[in-house]
Amino acid sequence: AERGATRGHPVGNLLLAAAIAEEGGDLERGIERVHRILNVRGRVIPATTEALRLRGRTRAGLSVIGQAHLARTRGIAEVTLETTSVQATQSALAAISQADLLVLGPGSLFTSLIPHLLVPEIRSALAARRAPLVWVANVDEQEGETEGMNLDGHMDALVEHGGAGLIDLVLAAAISRRGSADPGRQLQPHFIRGASPSGEPRPPILVRSIASKVRPHLHDSLLLAHALLKLKPLLRKADR
Repeated sequence: AERGATRGHPVGNLLLAAAIAEEGGDLERGIERVHRILNVRGRVIPATTEALRLRGRTRAGLSVIGQAHLARTRGIAEVTLETTSVQATQSALAAISQADLLVLGPGSLFTSLIPHLLVPEIRSALAARRAPLVWVANVDEQEGETEGMNLDGHMDALVEHGGAGLIDLVLAAAISRRGSADPGRQLQPHFIRGASPSGEPRPPILVRSIASKVRPHLHDSLLLAHALLKLKPLLRKADR
């Protein structure tokens, strides 16, 4: 959408908003409606049903409010929720505790992944989980919110926003040397430093050819799915 309150929001968000409106404002029923429309395999579970708004701060000290504005902003230093007391859905907490493998990403770092870590009960459930957690790093930096950030920067942001000690393995895409992607914008599949500024040790990285040949700046969904399925029997998590 180019105008009004919906300007800058992805089509998927607009479809979900319309479905929620059709269901009288009920988020979970709205998601079920989208399931039916798109014939979704699997289940989409909201982290919370509360209306939330993101607030960010850039390294230059600029305050930015709202997901759509943050997505277009370069140099984000911090993201918070305007509401501090947020309740997670019981279905989300149950799914985390019962999972065999947890996957974080791929997705927009500050406006998609980190907001989940800012929900206290979600963060606590992830810390108490028994299943391993894999972070799927994006293939490219994202214009706006992660422009100019390398893999270290992505990892640092996750650690600083509640991700410390959560990630067991990083799955990164091998750098593409063909197609339309600019290799200079792709996230190099290695950490430059051995630890984050907080001293948090870096998790191991597994590099696989999981980028799309048609759109090299994105993942190939089938290659990514196969890589994750192969990881599952290899990952063993010690009892917490």
